[in-house]
Amino acid sequence: MINKYSRIAKSKIKDYFPFLVHLKRMLHKKSYYKKMNNSKYIFAKNKMENELEYCVHKISQQMINYNSGYDLIYQKNKAHNLKILCSSMTDTIIYPGEVFSFWLLAKDADKEKPYKDGLILIDGEIKPSYGGGLCQMSNILYELFLHSPLTILERHTHKTKSFPPHEGEILGIDATVSEGYIDLKVKNETNHMFQVLTSTTGKDLVTELKCNFDINQKVKLYNKNLSYEVIEKDIHESVDVYKKVIDLNGTVLSDDFLYRNTCIIGYEMEVNK
Repeated sequence: MINKYSRIAKSKIKDYFPFLVHLKRMLHKKSYYKKMNNSKYIFAKNKMENELEYCVHKISQQMINYNSGYDLIYQKNKAHNLKILCSSMTDTIIYPGEVFSFWLLAKDADKEKPYKDGLILIDGEIKPSYGGGLCQMSNILYELFLHSPLTILERHTHKTKSFPPHEGEILGIDATVSEGYIDLKVKNETNHMFQVLTSTTGKDLVTELKCNFDINQKVKLYNKNLSYEVIEKDIHESVDVYKKVIDLNGTVLSDDFLYRNTCIIGYEMEVNK
């Protein structure tokens, strides 16, 4: 009962004193970045205009979802936001021992050219919000990093899957981010340099990870044990994510279980009982 009244009180404060909410978020973000700068990690901040020689993995993905079920303007706004974000991230070099942080590179991307309202998930509902849609970049970067020898330090799954997957899409490969709260971080524990390249070409968001060394291997991500369960009217999806590393001769170097991903289905779906 106390929690119920506490939530109501917080809601009233947000309605009557929105500036307090903004102030709280601003102070939280300031504290978040201060802790990051005082952490043990050395973060990737340097850029190199010349591209490294070897491509580790490249992904091209359409920015605008014409079947989202929401006003198309928010999809166009998302594309606008992603273009701004690309300029702050592209060409970043991850030297040996360094950590790539999504937010450390993205935090001032809109300083000169502001973001527009895009769709984000708030309290289980899709709503327009300033800078919405940046998770498409974190999703695609996470998939890019999984195809590399880089070590994932921090990744958070979306609690709710808002849109149905594309045909042939590997499930459970996503990474949500929220400034000041959750990040996407990977560490370069190899002896090689890696470079993150991001750009928008026409309607597509293009990301590429390059290296100064030919790794001579390919990665295959795949799923096992997909299941759906109805819990209190919500459909829960659970699936295992695996990573197989293969050399150029076809020899399997490793075939590892990464994690079991779970989320709530946020779109209409029938489940056979």
